[in-house]
Amino acid sequence: MNARLALQAIAQRALAQRDADRLRVAQELDAADELNHDGPKLIILIAKLNG
Repeated sequence: MNARLALQAIAQRALAQRDADRLRVAQELDAADELNHDGPKLIILIAKLNG
């Protein structure tokens, strides 16, 4: 039972981190979009997703 709870906690943290990363990328894209229009936004997105 404890192992199951530990795995659930790890999975929840991983999902929360994924969501935080997605939000951060979306916010950075919005900020970049304010400065530039569609072309550079795609380059930034690819760079962010590739780490």
